Formats: sequence, C-alpha cells, structure tokens
Amino acid sequence: RATMSNGVLKYSCFDSCDSIVRAYEGGMALLRRHVNLRYTVNGIAISFQDSFIKNGSVPSFVSVLDDDCFAYMTDLETVSLPDNIVVIGNNAFGYCSKLHDINIGKNVERIGETAFAHTGIYQVNIPRSVRYIGCYCFAESKLERVKFEDASAIVFEYRCFQESSITSIDLSGVKKIPDGMFNRCKYLDYVRLDGCEVIEDTAFSDCK
Repeated sequence: RATMSNGVLKYSCFDSCDSIVRAYEGGMALLRRHVNLRYTVNGIAISFQDSFIKNGSVPSFVSVLDDDCFAYMTDLETVSLPDNIVVIGNNAFGYCSKLHDINIGKNVERIGETAFAHTGIYQVNIPRSVRYIGCYCFAESKLERVKFEDASAIVFEYRCFQESSITSIDLSGVKKIPDGMFNRCKYLDYVRLDGCEVIEDTAFSDCK
C-alpha cells in the first residue's frame, strides 16, 4: 500500500506489481492489475489502456493526456475532461469503439493525430481555445456533427475527418482545407466555407 499527496510518478512506476487491483487518482477508481502513470512536463497523464472503465472523469490536476492514454479501451463509453486540459495527445482515445460521449474542456489547445479515430463519438463541441487538430483525428469514427465555437484559428491536418459519418460542418473563417480532409465521407452533404482561400487536392474525394 502506498499513499501520496504530491510528487512525481514516472512511467511504469508500478509495472509488474501484479497484486495491485485498485488505485485512486482524484477520486477515480481504476480496476486494473497493472497501473501506469505517465509523467509529463505539464502534469500527470494517466495510462488506462485495456482497463474495464466504462465512464471516466479525468482528475482536475491533469493538464496533458499523453499519447495512447485511453487507447484501445473497448469498454469506455463516456469521458469528462477538466477545464485545465490543454493537450489531448496522439491516439489518446483511438479505437475506443464504444466511446460515444466526451466533454472537451474549454482550454484545450491541441488535439493530436488519431486522437478520436475509430471511436463511437457521434457529436462533439470544439472550444475556441483549440488551435490544432491532427491528421486522422476523427478518421473512421461515427462522428455525425461537430460544432466549433470559432474554427478560424484552427490548423487542420490532412485527412482529419476521413471516412467519418459527418453530415454537415460549418468552417467559416478557415483559410485552408487540407488534402483528404473529408476523403470518403459518404454522408457529407453540406459544408460552409466562408472565407476559405485554399482547397487542397482530394479534400472532398469520394464524397457521394
């Protein structure tokens, strides 16, 4: 048994501790035999891969969700992120096939590549704080609706919505639509592009 009120727990600090079955961080119980906490320069990012959590609420002291933080958690359905989260790492929720609801905190600045790829999320609100959305971020997800508080300052990487279920989107103020951004989005029937200056090759390829 170990108790900490503050300090740094580095990656794999509890690795191979087979008797650990429960850990508490900010009131969240992790029912898991191997507990890893990943240290980052901005806080502690928690690695929950392959655990049995269905509904998660990230502790308020966490500011960065590390790469692959919740990836491949096939039982995960909902997650609430605190407002002090500033980075959602690459593939943070990738392949969480049952994840259908997530609250993105109002101070998130960066959403990494494949962060929500292959998830069950069907709608998401993107706060005005976001400045970057990585490649394949929502690719092959069930995303139908996305609402931006202000998309004009966001840099979108290529294929960020590829093969998603998105039906319509308002990108007013966005200057550049990158290569393959909506590639094979077969349900897409409306896009608002007021102020757009560049539409790259294959941005809307195979959109029926």
